[in-house]
Amino acid sequence: MAEPSRRRRRRASGVSESNVRRRDATIEGWLSDEQDQQSFSQFWKERKLIKQKFIDLALYTSYNFSFPNLIIEQGVQHIMELRGRYYPDLVRIFYFNLKVCDGFFQTRVKGVDIVLDNDIWTNVAKVPILENSQLVPNDFAQFNKITVYQSFLRNPRQHNARLFLAGGLKMEERLL
Repeated sequence: MAEPSRRRRRRASGVSESNVRRRDATIEGWLSDEQDQQSFSQFWKERKLIKQKFIDLALYTSYNFSFPNLIIEQGVQHIMELRGRYYPDLVRIFYFNLKVCDGFFQTRVKGVDIVLDNDIWTNVAKVPILENSQLVPNDFAQFNKITVYQSFLRNPRQHNARLFLAGGLKMEERLL
């Protein structure tokens, strides 16, 4: 009587599972420093993100808008038409670790260092870099939040006639 043959299971990668360091989808897996974990939990974890936006230039071109041609001439249509999924927690970690060093953006996500230099902008994001473009400044010394806020406010001396419009009301309703 023949013995039953035993099949050996192969490992998918051939690498010992004990050697691979797995980073869980938690704060502890993304940030190794406890102080950074506390700071992230306090200031960044619940921060709202702006929902991803994209544009379909073909739609606007079919309605004879002129701005799609300007966007195409500038060479930024690729990044404006990007669609896909994004992961809010990883985006928060990306911005939490974001720093400017030597004029380039640097960050760290899930133990991977990411440097956004001109090659990344041109090859991956397909954003053209002009010859006379400047590096990212390390600080905004002349930036004043109050001045910027006040510049967005309406001029109080400017007369707004729309305040007195009554819309579709009848004459009797307007007099009340």
